[in-house]
Amino acid sequence: MSGPAGRTPLQTRAVGLRGAQGEWLAALRVQTNRTGDLRGSPQGVGYCPPQQDVVVKDPADGSPVRADCLRFKLWASSPRWLEKNRPDLVQWMASRQIALSTPYAHVGYRYVTEAGVWVAVDALVDQRLLSVRPRSNEEFLTAGLPLQQWAHDLAQAVRLSAGMMDGHLAIPPFPFPAPPSRR
Repeated sequence: MSGPAGRTPLQTRAVGLRGAQGEWLAALRVQTNRTGDLRGSPQGVGYCPPQQDVVVKDPADGSPVRADCLRFKLWASSPRWLEKNRPDLVQWMASRQIALSTPYAHVGYRYVTEAGVWVAVDALVDQRLLSVRPRSNEEFLTAGLPLQQWAHDLAQAVRLSAGMMDGHLAIPPFPFPAPPSRR
């Protein structure tokens, strides 16, 4: 399989979380280069452009040799957003019969170094695992903070896994428990 690294074959792993009735609550796709050899830094490695209605964090600040690009959108289930912005992910999910009920959030993270590390993570998560329905003005103003913290924790876990001998990725727990099943 050839992926975002262009000429470099990527290994894909997926993990999902299902509710009590078998419904999908979260799906994570992790892609990484198998050999750790990118034969030099890929062109445009640090490209992490802003995007309308998406929070974009770029600690590498557009570095030509390192990518550290975190993106998250609470309302990724808005009409055709995923199809327009991540058709590859939509196709991958459809080929595996993965469909999340709405509303869901999207977290995308890409970490690439000149030393040959390439990791890309896509997470689609039921919003109930990442935020609560606000009941007051204060809760409304802070409703997005759990998603933001989880996205940063996921990015940190990816960076840590890249430095581990076995590459183990410890996905952080969601801020809220799995919701009761819908009947």
